[in-house]
Amino acid sequence: MRDGRALRDELHEHGRMLAGSLGLARNTGTALADALLLQYGRWPRRYHDARHLLACVREAEAVRTLSPAPDAIAFALWFHDAIYWPWRRDNEMRSAAQARDAALNLGLGAVFAARVHALVMATAHLAPDARAAGDPAADWVLDIDLGILGAPFATSFTSTAACRPRCTAPGDMPTKRLKARLNAASD
Repeated sequence: MRDGRALRDELHEHGRMLAGSLGLARNTGTALADALLLQYGRWPRRYHDARHLLACVREAEAVRTLSPAPDAIAFALWFHDAIYWPWRRDNEMRSAAQARDAALNLGLGAVFAARVHALVMATAHLAPDARAAGDPAADWVLDIDLGILGAPFATSFTSTAACRPRCTAPGDMPTKRLKARLNAASD
């Protein structure tokens, strides 16, 4: 496992790259990474932690040239699990509001702020009509967020095992069944 300093340093670099792409000072990206690292490091996180954040921002960077609205996708992924309390049902709504407010406070404009809000809300996995109103970037955000479920078993086992204790409420789909459905849908 990566040590905390290496993880932080890599997130700092991804934050600086995103800030530069958005026309912001690079140190704004470092400050963004530090603020979000505090949130992603809080108890009771097991899966929705800084390692998951890093995996998401890495993947967003890897597909940057292929994806629509790469800055909005990356920004949304930074915030998609910023607020996480397993017993609450409004985590995505609160994370989306934080992303929107951050975009507005950084001067990125109301259109960008509304888009990242909608992209984070897409991770709530609501009915398709409640997602980002047909925005193709929402599919990219969801694919990146859930990508670990399609990773080779050795890679995904650690992450999904960390998530499993949360997946015990009545009505939650066990990880094996979810992976089987995702694999069947991709065939």
